[in-house]
Amino acid sequence: MGNTPKIGFDTQSAAVSYAQSLAEKYRPRTIDDFIGVDDAKKKAHAIIKRPVPMSAFLFAGDSGTGKTTMALAIAAGLNAQLHHVPARAASKETIESIWESVHYTTWTGSGWHVVLMDEIDLWRSDLQQLMLSIWDSMGSLPNAMFGDWQPSAPQVIWIGTTNQEPHKSNGNSSFDKRYLSRLRVIPISSYGMAPAIADHLRFIWASEAPEEAAPPDFTKLVKNANNNVSNCLMNLELELMEV
Repeated sequence: MGNTPKIGFDTQSAAVSYAQSLAEKYRPRTIDDFIGVDDAKKKAHAIIKRPVPMSAFLFAGDSGTGKTTMALAIAAGLNAQLHHVPARAASKETIESIWESVHYTTWTGSGWHVVLMDEIDLWRSDLQQLMLSIWDSMGSLPNAMFGDWQPSAPQVIWIGTTNQEPHKSNGNSSFDKRYLSRLRVIPISSYGMAPAIADHLRFIWASEAPEEAAPPDFTKLVKNANNNVSNCLMNLELELMEV
């Protein structure tokens, strides 16, 4: 019999314990864990196998397709130090602090840094200009103390995410052309993935639901969620709560 998601009270520790959400419990940890998106997975493997200092990528696709999670998997695959900048936390001070850190902070892992920039299409224009100046500097950072330049190319990979489709000629995009030209766009789409997502939900149901529980219509769950895996898992949690 499987374990349904629940909130329990631990009488021994007198503390409330919270079960993981399905989205977190079944989140891909490696590139190979992802469902479908074969082209994006191939490119992600190439980034890990042959990382290029100061390279910048843009994962573009609908919400729930795994853009942020794939960036995290790349960082894990490189054993890199991760610097995560959500859109709401993006600021000149944050970016400059990270930029200095990748030059002067010794990382005990592989020596690589991954900067994850979520929803960079929402970043202010002055922050986009700051990123342009960083990418155009080819790794040179002014030393504020001595007033000289350090012409080293740090082992850092920049990965942005967006829900827009700048890779399509007729796609919606608010990106400045110069800004976009510095980014290698990697589309991540759930198109055509409905059967694979339904199979994934079926596997999770078999793992989590009681044996006697009647399964829902997995194909319908996927269709109602428009192939959004995160939404599918949230809807599946609702189904599990009723068994």
